[in-house]
Formats: sequence, structure tokens, C-alpha cells
Amino acid sequence: MKKLLIILILIICSFTMGCSSTKKVDIFNNTKEVKKMSTELENLNATLAQLKEKSAELDQLIARSNNLEIDKTEEATSKKDKGKMITIGDTIGTDKIEVTINNIEFSGVILPRDTSGDYTYFSAEEGMVYIDIDIGIKNLQKEKVKLEDIMVVVADYDRQDNYSSYALADGSSGFETGDQDISLSPLEAMNIRFLIQCPQEVEEKGDALLLNFQIDEEKYQYTMR
Repeated sequence: MKKLLIILILIICSFTMGCSSTKKVDIFNNTKEVKKMSTELENLNATLAQLKEKSAELDQLIARSNNLEIDKTEEATSKKDKGKMITIGDTIGTDKIEVTINNIEFSGVILPRDTSGDYTYFSAEEGMVYIDIDIGIKNLQKEKVKLEDIMVVVADYDRQDNYSSYALADGSSGFETGDQDISLSPLEAMNIRFLIQCPQEVEEKGDALLLNFQIDEEKYQYTMR
């Protein structure tokens, strides 16, 4: 009887120790798996953070590229609206006319090129000044042409105020001041003075001042400052 009791106790202890050992192994394996998953999750979070950073950089590059394209488009449109830039001494030729920019300056009194004899001159009104645009022009056509039909000049002050011009033929006998429109016969060349009367502040202040030319339907621009 005692032997049977001892055997029973040994069997129970053996079973109990086996279960305990199995539980320890399971807990160990579970802990190891959790650590592995935790490490993988940290790696995934790090990768995600890098992807977010790269995505932000890519968004910035796309935005810069879009802005650059917009700037290029606006610049091209602006240049197209303004026309070709010209300067004193330039000659502009078309199928119809040839124009040379002789001189451009401010003046309170406009004198003809030839002052050797009697001549007519023009004085600006009080508080006003002239922009004197001296050009040479030649009609290349085989027919008579009116100057106003092929050439116009307008001053753009500070990109806000526009001042129109009127033309005088500056011939060998001085200014031609008749009421008739200036016309050029076939192959005729003459000197023309486009006069723009504007407030003195246009000359005295440093704000932007541009001259916009339309010559035979083409646009040109001269920068006074």
C-alpha cells in the first residue's frame, strides 16, 4: 500500500513539473516573438518616416517646377506684350517702312534740326515737359502712306499713366505745322519728331518710364529708366 501511494505521488509530481516546464517554454517563445514584432514595427515606422520625408521633398520639387513653368509662361507673355526692346541708334525695318531711332530726351523747348534761318519752336506748358523722340523714317512701298497708319508712340509712366504723342515733320525749312496729316510718298524719307507732353514729375521722379512703339503692327519698347 505504501509503495502504491509513493508511486502515485511520483506520477503527480512528474505531471505537474511537465506542465510547468511547457508553460515556461511557451512564455519564453511568446516573449521572443513579441520582441521580434516590436523590432519590425520600429523598422516599419522608421521606413514610413523616411518615406514621408521623401514625399515632402518631392512635393517641394514639384511645386518649384510648377512655379518655374508659371514664371516662364508669364515672362514669355510679358515679353510678347511688351514687344522687342530697342535703343537709340537702332534701325527697324519692315516690308513697308524703315525707322531709325536718332535720339530720345526730355526737353522744355522743341527746336527744329535746322535753326540757321527763321523757324518755329514749341514750349511746354507750365508744369509740363516734352519727351522728344527724334526718328528718321522711309516709306519702302510703291504707294503713299500716312504716318499715323504705320507708327504710334505712347509713354507708359510707372505702369499706371499713359501719355500719347503727336508727330511733326522736321524738314529743311523747320517744322511743318500745317493741319494736314503727315504722309510719305513712295520711297520718301524724312525726319519726324514725336512729342509727348507730360507732367514735370515724370522727368523728375525716378519711377519707371517706358516708350511703347507700334511700327507696322509690330510692338517695340524703349526703356527711358
